[in-house]
Amino acid sequence: MVVRHKSTAFGYNDVIWAKYGTQLSKNANDFVDPKTKEVPVVNVYATSGGRMDSLLKRGAHIAVCQMATKAIAGTLARATGGNADAVFAELAANLVPNGHLVAAGILAVNRAQEHGYALAHAG
Repeated sequence: MVVRHKSTAFGYNDVIWAKYGTQLSKNANDFVDPKTKEVPVVNVYATSGGRMDSLLKRGAHIAVCQMATKAIAGTLARATGGNADAVFAELAANLVPNGHLVAAGILAVNRAQEHGYALAHAG
């Protein structure tokens, strides 16, 4: 599975969502928890019982877009008065289980398609 562009935030674990949930929500088109209708403080998809949780438990690998992560790190650093490089390192260290940074999410999608995987996206 590849998380890129506006879905990149769902490649980060609950530690990151607890710290930066409001900013991550804004980056993901003002995402709110479908159950509570509030800005989440956990990754509602990767946390126990979430849609990605069962896939992660079965060993699915998650490719997390590094380009988008760098952009998010810059946004978070500006919003919190932090350092973009330090925030990037924090994000990179707190990916979902089986999460791996890839240079560009779209490149990972293209490479997967070359190996017979199909592209599907949430509408």
